[in-house]
Amino acid sequence: MFKRNKAAALLMSLLICASAATASLSAYADNEEDAPVSDTAVTDTEDSNEITSGIFTYTVTDNNTVNIVNCLNTETDIVIPETIDGLTVTDIAEWAFGKSENKFLETVSLPATVEYISSNNPFKVCGKLKAINVDSGNKDYMSEDGILFTKDKKRLFCYPSSKEGSSYKIPDGVEELGSAAIYSTPLAEITFPDSLTDIYDFSVARNASLKKADLSGTSIDYIESYSFSGCTSLEEIVFPEDLSTIGGAAFFGCTALKEVTLPHLLTSIGQYAFIDTGLESIKIPRTVQEIGYCALGYTTNPDGTESPVSNFTIIGEYGTAAQTYATDTDDEYGYANNFEFISEAASDDASEILAFDKQTWEDYEYTVQNGEVYILSCNSEDDVINVPAEIDGKPVTTIYTVAFVNTFARQIVIPENVKEIKKMAFKDCSYLEQLTLPQSLVTIEDNAFDSCQALKTVDLGGAETVGADAFLGCTELREITISGKCVSIGYDGEYPFVGCESLENINVSSGSGGSFSSDDGILYSSDKKALLFYPAGRTDKSFKVPKDVETIGTSAFFRNPYIEELDLSGVESIGTGAFEGCSALKKVKLSKDLKSLGAYAFLDCTELKSLRFYKNLEEIGDYACGYYYETSANLLENEENGEALIEDFKIYADKGTKAYDYAKDNDITVISGTIEIFGKNVKKSILEVGAGVILFGLAALISFLFVKRSSKKKEAKEKSERAKKASEARKMRAEERPAPEVSDKEETVDEETSSGGKDETDD
Repeated sequence: MFKRNKAAALLMSLLICASAATASLSAYADNEEDAPVSDTAVTDTEDSNEITSGIFTYTVTDNNTVNIVNCLNTETDIVIPETIDGLTVTDIAEWAFGKSENKFLETVSLPATVEYISSNNPFKVCGKLKAINVDSGNKDYMSEDGILFTKDKKRLFCYPSSKEGSSYKIPDGVEELGSAAIYSTPLAEITFPDSLTDIYDFSVARNASLKKADLSGTSIDYIESYSFSGCTSLEEIVFPEDLSTIGGAAFFGCTALKEVTLPHLLTSIGQYAFIDTGLESIKIPRTVQEIGYCALGYTTNPDGTESPVSNFTIIGEYGTAAQTYATDTDDEYGYANNFEFISEAASDDASEILAFDKQTWEDYEYTVQNGEVYILSCNSEDDVINVPAEIDGKPVTTIYTVAFVNTFARQIVIPENVKEIKKMAFKDCSYLEQLTLPQSLVTIEDNAFDSCQALKTVDLGGAETVGADAFLGCTELREITISGKCVSIGYDGEYPFVGCESLENINVSSGSGGSFSSDDGILYSSDKKALLFYPAGRTDKSFKVPKDVETIGTSAFFRNPYIEELDLSGVESIGTGAFEGCSALKKVKLSKDLKSLGAYAFLDCTELKSLRFYKNLEEIGDYACGYYYETSANLLENEENGEALIEDFKIYADKGTKAYDYAKDNDITVISGTIEIFGKNVKKSILEVGAGVILFGLAALISFLFVKRSSKKKEAKEKSERAKKASEARKMRAEERPAPEVSDKEETVDEETSSGGKDETDD
């Protein structure tokens, strides 16, 4: 954001810097942080140590040499002496030739002793200067045809403002154009060499005759502040492909500049970069992340305030910095942009519409292309609109870009035969509640139903492709039915239903050949291996991903405010921004098979305080977890984004893993050597000690049981042996005892007893 309170403080210095011009320059200061760093060896400002000798005022440096700070001349030619008052002249300060226009000096000669000239170019105020000559013995500087270079000729230091000639080819080998290097000259043509890598502030400024600047062959990646400011005849600027930054007020006051093609790698456009140009529209690449205050679409009023250019149009992609800038506001600085914003594709369509042969039938404007009718606009004020199936005997096949924009109808019926609904066809139909689409439909393009705030349910008929942000801002949409033939939704699957905060169910109708399926209102790939979108309006607090799901798609749970717990067991890949903005999310179980975690996957999940990762993780994107989006974050500390670390966020991961390295690289607390048991993180060392104790106890118990069992066996054996010995002893005693005498009767009885009683034959 441009610091307006600094503008007044720096305005005078900028006017002084521009004072060589015949007309005053209304300038605006860029951020002080962006100002070029001076390599001045000594203080250039006035102080009590200044000494005047003849026409020169100087200070004495720490090396006891002369630093010329002013030259009170009225002569056209000046020769800087090698010594003044016996001291060697070595330095020439920024304002050595005045702080306002020097109307006298035409040539200046520098001695061999000069070894430092202020990088802010002391000659920029010399509007009559025709040549700068340098003694051939100088070790630091040289001149060629009156033009000042560094000795190695890698920096062009100063091209005299009144040097004769209308064209100049900067020599090959020059790598830098110094501050105000080619400032306020009569040049109409300048050739920039391929060797050029740096172009500093005011380097080509105030060249009122310059019509074209072709930088395409150079290696410049940063155009400094005010570089081409005040080039009032500049009609064309060709940027190098690798340019990343256009500095503040770089083309301020280039009133003839009516068209600009920005390079595709550009990331930043500084404050006031194109103020007071002839631009009425500009196409901004999606790579641009930052656009400064009044950078585009403004002119300067006589009192120094800014006014927007009438009907200024910004062309870009939805969701990028281009769209943000179109309606950007800031209460602190008291401004509010209100520029027309259209997508690049819509811009192309607008040009095509102008070329159509338009006809009118009832409330419709249409054109006939290849025997088919394209509806271009509808002016009906009816509550229910039935679009005709044919006009003048020709089938209606296409609803063209913005055809029904701002229509008041509550219900619109699109007939069979219609095959295509183009970009923004129904944008801002804020009263539309019911929409009937035909099975003949094949294509729905980007933002087709953007901001249809009253739309609650919609069946997409037979649509096979649905464009990016097709339902952006459909805040009341609760249910949507997709054709079974549908193969594509959104831009590479990104944000297919962003802004549909009430959406509860996504259904996929019967049909073959499609890429999608649904289960319980959740959108999956046709093979159910990828969960593509979980409706933001579902109020369940927990969700377990089905076991077959391997991938969570880009932005699949984007800004779901209800989910608190997730079980992602089995998931191998999590897409970019998959759970971004899930403000209630507290607990996530990640799979041991997880291999890839996309950028911003858990960004802005402020209640999520920890995640456990495993060794199989191979890839983890920027800001994947541990960050929240802080809109008030100091962008000077984190210029590209506004991400800040979540306080007390922890990562559990083993050393040597991808997650461990990510934590270290991002200053996130990482805890290694733990294992999760029943939802609790336990140190492995504690488990090892515990396991040792348990094993020792088991060993002792086993030993005790073994000893006890052995004792019992021994005791039983001993008992058995004792019983055996006792038996043998009794036997021996029995054998040694003499047999007793018995009577015949006793013998008979004994015999009967031993034979088991009376013989059966006796019976």
